[in-house]
Amino acid sequence: MEIALCTCEGKVKRKDLEEIGNAHIFDKLCQDKPGRNFDMIGCSHPSLRSAGRILLDLNNLAFLKQKDAVEKVKIILKAYSELLKVNISFIEAEVDESLLVKTDDIDLVSMLSKHFEPLYVLTDNTSIAEIAVAIKGELKSISGKIGNFTVKMDGIDLRTGRKIDSIKVSQVIIPGIDDFREGIFSSEIHAIEAIYNRDGFVKVNPITYRRERCAVSFNSVHGCKLCRCPYGFISHRENVIVDVIGCVGCGLCTSLCPTDALSSEIFPRDIVLRMIDIMAEYRKEKTLLFACRNAIAEAYGGGKVESFFPVIVPCINSLSEVEILYPLLKGFNGVYILPCNCPHGDFEGVKRGIEIAGAFGIDNIVIKEDFDSGWIKRLNNLKPVSSDFKLHSSGKRDQLVEMLSWMSENLTPIQEKLSFNDFGMAKVSDSCTLCNTCSNVCITRAVRKENGKLEFKHGLCINCSLCMIFCPERAMKIETGLYLEGINNDRILKKEKMIKCPRCKKEHISESEYRKISALTGHRIFTLYCDDCKPIIVFEGLYKEITGEEDEQNR
Repeated sequence: MEIALCTCEGKVKRKDLEEIGNAHIFDKLCQDKPGRNFDMIGCSHPSLRSAGRILLDLNNLAFLKQKDAVEKVKIILKAYSELLKVNISFIEAEVDESLLVKTDDIDLVSMLSKHFEPLYVLTDNTSIAEIAVAIKGELKSISGKIGNFTVKMDGIDLRTGRKIDSIKVSQVIIPGIDDFREGIFSSEIHAIEAIYNRDGFVKVNPITYRRERCAVSFNSVHGCKLCRCPYGFISHRENVIVDVIGCVGCGLCTSLCPTDALSSEIFPRDIVLRMIDIMAEYRKEKTLLFACRNAIAEAYGGGKVESFFPVIVPCINSLSEVEILYPLLKGFNGVYILPCNCPHGDFEGVKRGIEIAGAFGIDNIVIKEDFDSGWIKRLNNLKPVSSDFKLHSSGKRDQLVEMLSWMSENLTPIQEKLSFNDFGMAKVSDSCTLCNTCSNVCITRAVRKENGKLEFKHGLCINCSLCMIFCPERAMKIETGLYLEGINNDRILKKEKMIKCPRCKKEHISESEYRKISALTGHRIFTLYCDDCKPIIVFEGLYKEITGEEDEQNR
């Protein structure tokens, strides 16, 4: 791994940087271009964006602010090197030369008119009507995605006097707008990006969808609808449909998906957990700082602060309860969450993590939009929940169940149940015949039929209700909520004597199911045979009928 570090014109001692090892050291990295590309650069100056795959402001985060700076930088570099393992893919969108901009600056409009046609301008400046479609009025809404926005407005064309209610454009520039969608820019200085996009928009694919892990539907019947998008770029049909072009990459949908059917390509969850593992190698007091990339600058500045390790994520929305709870079990004294003031700030995964921690009397997590070093000190003075916890599973729900099981066994819950809508508790009535329907439709294997028993594991149930919908006897009921005790235990919902196949002796059907099927079909003997043996029995009967073998034996 190739690393470039900087002394910031002597603010950091060169001998300290030399201790890092395997690093190229500069004195003015942001001014004296390195002349080559690096895997990681210890400076986040915009001029270095094309020179490194990963940019970190290590001088502000560690050397200028914390004790044990050299040891911490080694750990941070090791942790962030995990991001180099991420395999990214790209997606494209067609963009034409139409643009809407809100401005009274005729010089800016004159420049933009050389690149965009048609060019719509929301303005009070009547002179702009000579070089563009000047509209005086009020913007109401913007829907769609880059390359195909529909802009609703209450406006008048300043040249023709025609009323304008709606226009179609590929890109929009509205100073001060709180909208993070691709192709919508909040400042005139981003006009150069709009010009660049005219030849076609390219972005990193933010989301991967795996149908085989999804419980959105079964045989056209809808089940799970837990994932959602603040901008409506997700829809639930036979599959979950993600508009990846419109996606802003906030990651809310991935944090809400319990089965990893939706996962982030930008900052994968397994990478976050590995980074936490590496940062936990620092054995003294420490706080994990989850910071939005748009808010991390809040943690910069002069003066010393207590010990923290930063994990900079694309958006705090992308964090689920798994990432929030995991640092506490890995030896961190506390977790500090630093979001920006983005309009899609749901942060449900963070809220769930805090609620679970609170149910066990843990108050080592804070979320604040302003960085307060005093909170770092307070968190570092708290007792760690654990330091030797190890995850053995890889799936998101399995990991959460593993953590909750450990917490239930080692801590005392002060709440019995949490009102989480992605957990369910199953019960069955006496009308259950132990057929295979519920176990066949359960994507998480929370419901299983084995050896004459219908078993249920509460921790794996995502409350999709498919088992209840498809149950032919209407025997299955699901109660919403997370029960903290025994979350990983197998519960026996129904137990019944099983009938053996006369041919292979395998137990395959319960007595009640046998009575039901034989009564419906009138085939009392044939129903005794298992599905594997039935075709053989039919073939043997046909063979005997054709060859007359049975008659010969009977004579």
